[in-house]
Amino acid sequence: MPNKQFDNVVVLLADAKSEMRRLIHDAFRSNGLREVRDCSGFEALQVAMTSGVPPDLIVTDAKLPGGDVFGLVSRLRGGEVGVNPFVPVIFMTWNADAQVIKNAADCGADYILAAPISADDVFKRVRVLINDRKPFVVTSDYIGPDRRRDPNRGDSDIPLIEVPNTLRTKAKGEVVDLGALRSAVDEAMSEVNEQRLVRHSYQINLLVEMIVPSYDEEEIPPVVQIHVQKLAAVAEEVHDRLAGSRFEHVAELCQNLSDVADSINGNWKAPNRKDVNLLKPLSQAVLASFNPNRDSSEMAGEITGMVSKFAGKINAEAESKLN
Repeated sequence: MPNKQFDNVVVLLADAKSEMRRLIHDAFRSNGLREVRDCSGFEALQVAMTSGVPPDLIVTDAKLPGGDVFGLVSRLRGGEVGVNPFVPVIFMTWNADAQVIKNAADCGADYILAAPISADDVFKRVRVLINDRKPFVVTSDYIGPDRRRDPNRGDSDIPLIEVPNTLRTKAKGEVVDLGALRSAVDEAMSEVNEQRLVRHSYQINLLVEMIVPSYDEEEIPPVVQIHVQKLAAVAEEVHDRLAGSRFEHVAELCQNLSDVADSINGNWKAPNRKDVNLLKPLSQAVLASFNPNRDSSEMAGEITGMVSKFAGKINAEAESKLN
């Protein structure tokens, strides 16, 4: 797809294997993408993401010497690295086992390509990213392209978020103004943050529904402590994200919930019963505050459904932290 407009597209290409990097690099250039910056390791990729002209596309091996690429992309999507959290990301991997695929999907990549990989495979994805990139969705633990065909990824009511796509903008011959890009990113990140808060309000209620019955039945398995710790951490994160959002008024509720969870965690085998009794009303108040236009009984039904659907997975994850 030779295209003069690709002259301005900035690509970060990261692969420790020089021959593979050279193959993809040459293919990019022969198809009109001139600004291809090679990175042979994790540190070089991280520096390239945070300095110079922001990239319009990142193509990286899933395993780079020197660091965790999945974690780096996750931090990129969370707005912790670089200027544009929404830059398209294509992963390449020579080890397409289930865990690698899961890690790549969970960190917010657009595509995962498994070996054998050809330059044409990469360009097919580039074309889709230009012409038909998926909008983003936000859950309590995910920011990235919509993956709701996956039955394990959230519910069908999660809103779609259209995000800046400078790859498409430049490919269509338009000029990317950095000031305008920052404004577009800020606007999209504001929506991402608000959706993250809403999803966290559901996660808080899900955790409470898994904690309280154990204390009611006086059978308290060790995983309960992990759930209580998670509850305190999520409530604290929500509190910290509220500044500047339209939900600032919920800050005190979230702080109270975090304090109660911390108190329970301090003596999780035999906590103060008053603290346990506060969990449900506080969590329900948080949920209602983040969803003022929704019926409380309808949301309660959704929480019950989430407990049935995800309890096994959440308990398994908690138990893995105990081992």
